This record gives sequence, C-alpha cells and structure tokens, in this order.
Amino acid sequence: MSTPRYPVRPLKWHTKLLGAFGFSFAAADRKFLEEYTTLLLGQYRSLPQPPRDPLAQKDADEVVALIEKTSPAGTAPLQLEWADLYRLELALIKLEAEPLLQRRAWILRNEYAEVASDQEKSDYKDSKPPTAEPQTPPQWDALRADLVRLQEELNWRYVSLWTLESFRGRLMRGVVCAGLLAVVFYGVVIAGTASALNLNGTLLWMIAGAGILGALASTMRRVQQAELGGNTDLEMAGLNQGNLGVFLSPALGGLFAFVLTAIFASGLMSGGAFPKLSSDLFWGSFDGESVGTQEVAKLLVWSFISGFSERFVPDKLAKLAADAA
Repeated sequence: MSTPRYPVRPLKWHTKLLGAFGFSFAAADRKFLEEYTTLLLGQYRSLPQPPRDPLAQKDADEVVALIEKTSPAGTAPLQLEWADLYRLELALIKLEAEPLLQRRAWILRNEYAEVASDQEKSDYKDSKPPTAEPQTPPQWDALRADLVRLQEELNWRYVSLWTLESFRGRLMRGVVCAGLLAVVFYGVVIAGTASALNLNGTLLWMIAGAGILGALASTMRRVQQAELGGNTDLEMAGLNQGNLGVFLSPALGGLFAFVLTAIFASGLMSGGAFPKLSSDLFWGSFDGESVGTQEVAKLLVWSFISGFSERFVPDKLAKLAADAA
C-alpha cells in the first residue's frame, strides 16, 4: 500500500493564486514540505525494532503522531512546520541501522560542505571526524554523534536562512508601501500648494516622482544585495536597526529632489551636465518648450540620482556650507 500524503497548514488566497501561475515560493515550499514528509515517514516505518534509543524513538513518535493527527472527519489541515521535520530527521539518525547510517555519512558531509565557509570546512577536517568505513572495533557511536551534530548545524542554517529571507521579503514589501505613501503625501502637498500659489504642479510632480523612484530603486537594490548567512543574531539586529531609514527613503528621495532642483535654479551648480533652470519654470502650467526638453530631461535624471544616491544631496549641502564659512 502506498504511503498516504498528508495536508499541511493552508496557504493564504493570494499565495494560492500566485502559486497557480508558478510565482509563489511559499506555495512551492509547502509542496516540497508535503513530499518530504512522505519520504521521512517511509524511513520512520523502516526503523529497526526494538529501538536503540528510547528518547529518540519518543521524539519520532510524537512528530509522526502530529503528522497523522486529523479531525474526526479527516479534513483538518495539519499545523506542520519544517522544525517538526528537522526534529524527525535527527531522531532517524539516532535510530537507523548502521548500514544506512554509513551511507548517510557522505550525503550529510557533502551537504555541509555546500553551505559551510572555507574556514568552517577546514576546522571540521582538522577535528578528525570519524570514518564511515567499518572498523574493528566498530565506531558507530562516534559516527552517529558526528552526523547528529552535522544535521543540527544544517537544520539551524536552514531555519536561519528562511527567517532572514522572510524578513527580507517583508522589508521589501514595506519599502513598496512606504513608496506609495510618499507618492500620496507629495501628491496632496503638491496639489494644494500648486493650486494656492499657481505653481507648476505637473513639473513638481515629475521631480518628486523621479526622486521617489530613485530612492525605491536604491533601497530595493540594497535589500536584495544584503549578504545573509553569517551570524543570524547580528544580521537581524542590523536589519531591525535599519528599518526606519529604509522606510523613510522614498520620502527623503522626493525631498532631496526638490532641494537639488533649488540648487540648480539658484546657479550653485552649473555646467554642461546640469540643467539650466530659471525661477519662471516653476510658475503656471507646464510647457516643455519654454525651457527645452533636454533641460527637463536633465532635471529628471538628476532628481532620480538625488533619490538613488542618498548621500549626494546632503554631501553637496555640506560642501556648500563649508565653502560659505
């Protein structure tokens, strides 16, 4: 009889929708979790009896009981997580027969070599891990202890990586929301100010939008390129401390774009690469011909740069202040 497949915690509707089109990593992860559960159950049912480690057998039995637990109608989804399967994996290593343990050794050691740093691999080799070859007298306890420790290290790394990547995903969604809020904020301010003072609202919108887009592009790039996988506690602390700056970046991008535009209009920065602006440009309706489309294009490029390079405008202001002192 084939091994039954067990349901896991249901996915949210948007995750299911994205998964149907192949775009959801969470949906794929849940599918893998379900299939891996079936694999481990097969290994559990092939364990030798009586068990060599009663405590490990108890752990395995508890996880399997969780997997097989359903409502009377058999429809309740399981509250199953990867941590439960990691616990079952460790129990299997402690319980399985020596020939299977011997064949597992090279698999775990190769897997550890894929995720460990060069220094960690060197340290592991220097620790003289027990050989997986049969010896006289047998060294199965030493080999089993080594593989248990490797499995624990691998499980911790996978949990850490998943936690950090989940945080990265939430951070990126927060950045997008902050960008939308910045657009709404500047939209309300520009609409009210332009109407009251007869300012060029269209051009102001373009300047603020370019700055916000630049800040969003820079922030998303930094979040995506953040190196994860070292000390989890330090990385999480660093990401948490940088939250406020990340969420404020779109609003600051729009502000820096306006400041840089004022610097151009005042003539404090000039040259062929910079737009030539006059104060008349900011009054009345937008007319690209009155200032030249090339100058407007330069202005938008520099507005984007002011948001993308978060230190550009503050450093320029500091230099202007130092020169004036």
